[in-house]
Amino acid sequence: LVDRRIVRNTPSIVLARPSVEGSKRTTALLPELFGREDGDLKKWILVHGTPDVGELTVHSFPRYEALSLPMLILFLDLSERSEQGLGTTNGMDNVVLVESMRQVARDFRQRIAFVYCDGVAHSDRMRALGLVDGAHRLPALAFNTKDERALPYDLATPITEDSIRGFVARFLGLRVADARQVSKSKPTPSRASQPLPVKERTGVAERFTGLEGIALTVTLANFTQVALTEGKDVLLVLHATGNAESAYFAPYFRRIAKRFTELQLPSLVVAHMDVADQPPPAGIEVPSLPQILCIPAFHKSSPFPTFSGAAKV
Repeated sequence: LVDRRIVRNTPSIVLARPSVEGSKRTTALLPELFGREDGDLKKWILVHGTPDVGELTVHSFPRYEALSLPMLILFLDLSERSEQGLGTTNGMDNVVLVESMRQVARDFRQRIAFVYCDGVAHSDRMRALGLVDGAHRLPALAFNTKDERALPYDLATPITEDSIRGFVARFLGLRVADARQVSKSKPTPSRASQPLPVKERTGVAERFTGLEGIALTVTLANFTQVALTEGKDVLLVLHATGNAESAYFAPYFRRIAKRFTELQLPSLVVAHMDVADQPPPAGIEVPSLPQILCIPAFHKSSPFPTFSGAAKV
């Protein structure tokens, strides 16, 4: 196996799985696997032994349930399915729709389970997930989560690889270049009321709350006024409720904001923006969170300088 470059070192574990996606081999070096906090061999086999996109049925549901991952469901009309293919949904090729989802699944499969199912047979489940029009508006997308939040896809937006990727990015509290292509969906309950992805501990993992008087809250409505007014340097942190890295950074931001307030620098504005339920302003791309932007007083056009690397407060 080493000579054929299937594994790069030993001891390793190799998972080979034939599927409609072609023969797949996934390898892991055992010391690396068990050296990680998430080094669970059973979970590794479950995740990597599951198709990138599989059909959700009564038989496959226990497998997906065992993953303990949020599930993104693509509801299709499978009434025309045959040995030649999956048929069409309102004139759209189901194979093309599934393949669009597969391209996204390859990047996020360890964080989300991607499945498709018969929307005609499961129209009641669609309504439970916020797709109130049921089978009449297929194809459709929705997240199925343990806390039973209704997170439906905006049915006015065509389902493509780009729009699926944007939908997933918004759900995860991330920002990718094509996420802006997603149309605004109906308002959902504020994520501020949702539990953090990590245990909330003062000074370790917190929310970006209680910052009145030391940091401004930026939204799309006031971004231009706060950040793009000449004469003020702006330190802007983009974060997302529901993003673990943002939660860990929040205590440091609180200390930064408090320290700059104590210094009484009239030319500096410290601000933060939650991009969990709204996209960042035009011209700002955020490949990861949190993102620290430095917007100079007399240079108010993107791209703006960003901070990266280790820092001390």
